[in-house]
Amino acid sequence: MPGSFELLNMVSKNILPFLMVVTRIGIVFFTIPPFRNRSLAPFLKVLISLALAITMLPVISVEIDIRTMTYFEIFTHIAAEFLVGLLLSFMTAIVFIAAQFAGSLIDTNSGFGFANVINPLTQDNVTLTSNLYFIIAAVLFFTIGGHNLVIGAIAESYRVMPIAEFKLNQQLRML
Repeated sequence: MPGSFELLNMVSKNILPFLMVVTRIGIVFFTIPPFRNRSLAPFLKVLISLALAITMLPVISVEIDIRTMTYFEIFTHIAAEFLVGLLLSFMTAIVFIAAQFAGSLIDTNSGFGFANVINPLTQDNVTLTSNLYFIIAAVLFFTIGGHNLVIGAIAESYRVMPIAEFKLNQQLRML
């Protein structure tokens, strides 16, 4: 049965890096505004996250042996990946928030500030022009290949902030 021990060793060395990659990618795809809407099934988001994690894991090539780590170390590594994913998501969301805010300012100054609608993507109560600007920003996001840029940013984030090497002070200086 030497084959089963080799499989067990391979799984134990790759399961934590895989979970960490899925965490970073999954948080991004569950929280950036174009993918956050309810019309996109959560199963599809999970499937996209898993597919991207499977394709990125061999490129990242980090081996962390889960057998030598404590539960606290595992939790802190996954929490760090969660925070990096949230940071990437926030950087993408700034564009959509700015578009929505610009529309809100226009509506407030022109007197349409009291006419609110429900944004179908975010389920927020927003003004008419801010909803229009948000939809235009979402269309432009996909038109200029923003989804590809997000995937590229995720891949680049592994070069800047590698798995299990999240040190906040050094990474903030790089930004």
